Amino acid sequence: LPEDATPRDVHHAVAQRGFSRYVLVDDQGDPTGYVHIKDLLDADDSENDYPAPPRRIRRLVAMQEGVDLEDALASLRNTGSHVAKVTGESGDTRGVLFLEDIIEELVGEVRDATTRH
Repeated sequence: LPEDATPRDVHHAVAQRGFSRYVLVDDQGDPTGYVHIKDLLDADDSENDYPAPPRRIRRLVAMQEGVDLEDALASLRNTGSHVAKVTGESGDTRGVLFLEDIIEELVGEVRDATTRH
């Protein structure tokens, strides 16, 4: 979602896609943070049509491309984050990594309440 996404935009994305976390990106497509739907549930009507305030946006953990899965898992656990921004050696963004992706690589497919059948 764009970094200026409103709580209403996030609610719409949840209804369409069913995920609970959404990465926010700037105009160049670079990840800048992420939102969790539970952080926006208590937004009052006056906030729904304005960009989510910074206090509701979670920080992305940064990790180097090629990091060991166990090290990536430890980094996410230590920070309490569920999403990391993956960078190349020159600092360019290569993508994002979700905690669920690491767990699925280590133990197999994870089905949760948001998994669509």
